[in-house]
Amino acid sequence: MSTERISISLPREMVQLLDALAKRMALTRSGAVQKLLEKKRQEDLEALMAAGYQEMAAENRHEAEKAVAAQAEVALHGM
Repeated sequence: MSTERISISLPREMVQLLDALAKRMALTRSGAVQKLLEKKRQEDLEALMAAGYQEMAAENRHEAEKAVAAQAEVALHGM
């Protein structure tokens, strides 16, 4: 992956937090920011997937209910 140099401005408190995180993670500031952004991207992807799975589950439940109703109709009244 190619890298690009950027410059950002942060409040002193955020710089101190970044430095503490970088030290704890044994990374540079840049490395810590990269890891945090990767984690955020992964969390966003997982949330999107979870929402998709919930939507699919609702659709599957609806289709199953229709199938059960159709089977019950056939069982009760014959073909």
